[in-house]
This record gives sequence, C-alpha cells and structure tokens, in this order.
Amino acid sequence: MVHGIRAGRDVTFNHGARDHKKHRLEPGNGEEMNWKTLEFDQLTAREFYLILRARSAVFVVEQSHVHLDPDGRDETSMHVFAAEDMSRSMPVLAYARI
Repeated sequence: MVHGIRAGRDVTFNHGARDHKKHRLEPGNGEEMNWKTLEFDQLTAREFYLILRARSAVFVVEQSHVHLDPDGRDETSMHVFAAEDMSRSMPVLAYARI
C-alpha cells in the first residue's frame, strides 16, 4: 500500500535517471502525482528549494518545531518526493529523506 496519496490518482515513480513507471491506484479524476527518488547531487536548485519550503511549512509553521533545517544530512540522503505542477508555489505534496 502506498501511503499519503489521495485516491483516484495516477502515480509516476522516477528513480534518478531511470525510466519511470506509471501506476494507477484506482479509478479517479486522472490527475497525476509525479514521484522522484534522487540523491542530493541530482536535485535541481528549484527542487531542493521547494523541498526545504515544504519541510519548513510542516515542521516550523504547522508543528511549531523551530529548528535549523539544513542539518548536514541532506548531502548523504536519498530524497523521495511527490510533486504536481512545479510552477506552483507549493508543488511538493509528499516528502521523505531516507
């Protein structure tokens, strides 16, 4: 089971430069959520900025957990995230740092 995905979505998984696979979770409205799994050096500056913005929105704003987010672990981690339209101000819908 895939967690954190609204029902009725096409989900695209993309691991680095490999071909991505589209999985249909269940019938729905046809919107797509694109998943990426990237190492730090593979992230674009915009992707990393939007990830930091999403992390800040959750931890600092929603959970009132004030802390230094860039903690030195990003460079050695895998970054898994789902995004919709990257031109939006908050396109990152789900994120995990592994």
